[in-house]
Amino acid sequence: MITLEEFKKKHSDKCRLIGLDLGSKRIGVSICDEKQLIATPLKTIDRNSLNELISELKLIINENDIKGIIIGNPLNMDGSFGRSAQSVKDTSQNIDKSIDLPVCLWDERLSTVGAFNLSSQLDVNVSKREKKIDENAATFILQGAIDFLSNLPSVLKTSVRGNTSTEINNAQLLFFSIAIVLSCSTLNHKSSTESKSGFSYRG
Repeated sequence: MITLEEFKKKHSDKCRLIGLDLGSKRIGVSICDEKQLIATPLKTIDRNSLNELISELKLIINENDIKGIIIGNPLNMDGSFGRSAQSVKDTSQNIDKSIDLPVCLWDERLSTVGAFNLSSQLDVNVSKREKKIDENAATFILQGAIDFLSNLPSVLKTSVRGNTSTEINNAQLLFFSIAIVLSCSTLNHKSSTESKSGFSYRG
């Protein structure tokens, strides 16, 4: 596995990526456009065996010309490494060994909460929210990663002194996740305004 900084160096040109939210029972999958501007939900995969997961991912990769995989890293809110993070790391390493593409871990804190809240703000009913929560969480993960990649040159500029670069810390990673959640507030305001004018979206 590599870091997003390393991925950026190897892939200076924009390309399509997929994002994964590795749950214990289901795996959410998202995809972005070739310009890495917008991440969208793709599908939810039932988590059975590793071989089935690898086969499903290879199919998605071949059909969509994917060049990299972003996997949500479920760190604790204080940045510590818990049992869930270890499980994701183990699965990510198996994916990395089985698929010949760069695999990167991305701090997924707030992604699931943000995905559920976004669905709520769009007036999607609870059953649909729960059904789509995994792929929506994967979308938040991937969106955070591609936003980070697009801002990486300016971030690295402040992190480099001479020829020595410092690692992007957890606080900076959390900042990008929070930025995505804050964008939901804008959607909420827009949704409320549209509701007052008689328009309401229902998924």
